[in-house]
Amino acid sequence: MHTSERRYLDVDLSAETVRDYEIPAEWTESHIGGRGVAARLLLHEFSGRETALSSGNILVFAAGPLQGTGVLGAGRHVVMAISPKTQSVCDSYAGGYLGHELGQSDYDGILFRGTAGEPTYLTLLSGRAELRPASDLWGEGTGATEDVLRARHPGGRVRKAAFRSGNLRGTHGMWAESRAGKAPRGSAPVT
Repeated sequence: MHTSERRYLDVDLSAETVRDYEIPAEWTESHIGGRGVAARLLLHEFSGRETALSSGNILVFAAGPLQGTGVLGAGRHVVMAISPKTQSVCDSYAGGYLGHELGQSDYDGILFRGTAGEPTYLTLLSGRAELRPASDLWGEGTGATEDVLRARHPGGRVRKAAFRSGNLRGTHGMWAESRAGKAPRGSAPVT
């Protein structure tokens, strides 16, 4: 059974680039699953001077080792970064289709770095990743945004992450799944 591609998608929002990030074999042998590999990736990438709100912070979405295989109950993924609340690495878990579809896409995870100059979204369609402008979606609610993205990309599933910039008091969130009615499912707080 094939369970790991040892490849992440490296999205640099500042440079507006998307490239492959090869995961060394020893990482996947020593650190099983998305949580272990994401933690090892952050350890490798961080210099120790990063803070939650610095452009050096990295947000990692990582799938587990059985993603994309069809194993029931394996539909979890981890999101890992430096927390604005604790200034230490934190992880949050969500279910749904994102982990499975990462496994189906030949990627084990996605890491986001830098800061986008303009509202931006990422597409991963038929194995091709691309950053696209999202200024027209700025200020829209999650439901309206999902409807527009579904119309733009027929047949694709919409996964969204929403982060509010500016004053970071209170909880900020990301949602990995589509909405049930008006409320997002699979919500995982990032604080």
